[in-house]
Amino acid sequence: MAPKSYAQQLNYINIPYPAAEPNFTGIRGANIVGNYIIPNGGGASGGLLFNTQTQSWTSIPTSTANGVNYPGATTALPYGPTFGSPDGIFRVVGSYKTSSSTGNVGYLFDAAAAPGAQYTNIVYPSSSGVTVNNTIPHSQFGNNIVGNYDTAQGQGGAFIYNVLTRTYTSLSGPGAIGTSAYGIYGDKITGGYTDPLGRNAQHGYLYDMTTGVFTTYDHPGAIATHFQGITGGGRNGEYNLAADWIDGSGGTHAAILHIRADGTTQWTELDVPGAPLTSIDSIYAGNAVGFYVGAQGMKNYFVTVPGVYNPIRNTGTLTVSERGAVGIAGISGDDIVNDGSIGVTGANAIGIKSDTYGVVTNNGFVRVSGTGASGIQLNGLDGTLLNAGSIIAAPGGTAISTGQTASGTMVVNTGIIDGRVAFAAGPQARFENSGWLGISSTGAGAAHQMTGVFAQTARGTLALRVEGASADRLDVTGTARLAGTLSTSFSGTDGLQKSYTLLTATGGGNGQLRDPADDGAPVLLLRWPWLYDKRSLAHPGLVHGAHARPLQQ
Repeated sequence: MAPKSYAQQLNYINIPYPAAEPNFTGIRGANIVGNYIIPNGGGASGGLLFNTQTQSWTSIPTSTANGVNYPGATTALPYGPTFGSPDGIFRVVGSYKTSSSTGNVGYLFDAAAAPGAQYTNIVYPSSSGVTVNNTIPHSQFGNNIVGNYDTAQGQGGAFIYNVLTRTYTSLSGPGAIGTSAYGIYGDKITGGYTDPLGRNAQHGYLYDMTTGVFTTYDHPGAIATHFQGITGGGRNGEYNLAADWIDGSGGTHAAILHIRADGTTQWTELDVPGAPLTSIDSIYAGNAVGFYVGAQGMKNYFVTVPGVYNPIRNTGTLTVSERGAVGIAGISGDDIVNDGSIGVTGANAIGIKSDTYGVVTNNGFVRVSGTGASGIQLNGLDGTLLNAGSIIAAPGGTAISTGQTASGTMVVNTGIIDGRVAFAAGPQARFENSGWLGISSTGAGAAHQMTGVFAQTARGTLALRVEGASADRLDVTGTARLAGTLSTSFSGTDGLQKSYTLLTATGGGNGQLRDPADDGAPVLLLRWPWLYDKRSLAHPGLVHGAHARPLQQ
C-alpha cells in the first residue's frame, strides 16, 4: 500500500467571479479555465479563463451577448487549456450545445489558427446502428486530445483524437466494461475504468501511449478511484495525478497521486477542512484547482501543494565559461526553473538546454556574450519556454535557439528577449510575444528566424533596428498573427533607403502593428513581403513621423 500524506494545513483560496461562483475545470501554467451558471440563463453555463499572473478574468473562447461565450451556443463548458493568451497561441477544448443539437458537441479552439479555422468540432463518429449523442473532450497535449462519448443506445467510452490526422482512437481499460479519459500529458493518459467483477466501482489508471501499457491505481480504502487530470512532476518519469475517490461510507474526497521515477507512489489528501465533499479537477506544477461543498454551497479553490513538484531549479548565479559547455541540462520530462542569473561566456556554450516535454520557466536573467553561444536551447518533442524574465544576447550569440530534434515547440514571452532568435521547430511550432522582442545593441541587419506560427498580442512589442541600407527582420516559415507595437530605431540618416523588408511569412497572416507615436496610425499592414516605407522622416533618428506601410506595387 502506498503511503499517504495528510495535508490539512494547506491554504485553499477561493477565487470569486462577479457574476456567479465559477467552477474550475483545468489549469496549465497561469491559465485556469472553468465555467459559471449564467444568472437568469435557464441553467446555461459560459466559459471563463482566470490568469493567476494578471489576476484577471476573460470570456473564452470569445465573449458573446448571452454570456455563454461560444458563438451560436446555448450553453458551453471549456476544459483543458494550454499556455499562452486567448489573442496569442492559447488553445482550449470543451463542449457546447445549440438549440438544434441533440447533445454535447466537442470543440477545439485554437487562437493562433487563421481566421475562419479557429474552431474545430470534435464529434466521435457514429457507426452502423450506433448514434453518438455526446462528445466531451477533457484535455489536450501537443496534437492529441482525450475525452469521452456516449450513444443513444446506452454505450460509451473514451477516445484519443489526433488534431493533425483528424482521426479517433478508442481507449479501453484492461477488461473494462466502461472507460473514461480525463487527462493527458506527454504520452501519458489518465482516467478511470470499471471492471466486470464489481470488486471496485471504478479504478484509476495511467496509460502509456508509447508502450500501450495500462497501470491501475486505487486510493487506499476507496471503493472508487478516478483520475481527473495529469501533469509532470518536474523530473523525468515523475507525474502528478489529480484523483477523486469515494470511501466505504460514500464520502467524496480529493487527493494527488505523485508517481516517482522508480514507480513508487505517494498520496496527498486535499480535503478542505470542514467541507463534507472535496473534488479536484486539475493540477499543474503543484497548483491544484477544484471545488468543495460547505455551508455556503459549492465553492472553487486554488491550492499550492508542497513536495509534489520538483523541477531543476537555479536560484543563484551560474557562469558557463567553457567552450561548448551547458549550464543546466534537462532530459526528457525535466522541467527547469531559473529564478537566478545565468551568464553564458564560453564560445558555443548553452545556458539552459531542455528536452522532450520539458518546460523551461525563466523568471530571472540569462545573459549571452560567448561567440556562437545560446541562452536557452529547446530540444525534443513539444517542449515549452515560458519567459517572464530577461534573455539578453550580444551580437554573435543567440538568445533562444532550437536543436535538430525540436518539434512542436512552444514559446510564450511576457518578459524581455533582447537578442537574435533562431526558432526552427517544424510547422507545429508556436511563438507568442506578449512582451518585448528585439535587439538593443548597436548595428542593424540581424534576422530572427522562426517556423510555425508567430503571434504577437496587443501587449507585445517587436523592436527592429534600421541603419543605412540595413534593417533587422523577422522571417517566419509559416504564418504571422500581428497586434501590438512595432518599435523601429534609427542610427543616423546616411544611406537611408526608401523601404525595408522587416517581416516575411511564407504562409501569410493577418493583423497590424502600430507605431508607438501618439497618432495611433497603423504601422505595419498585411502585404507580402512586409516593407518599411520611409515616406517622411521629420525627425531623423526618431520613430515619430516614419510609418511603415505596404510599398505600392
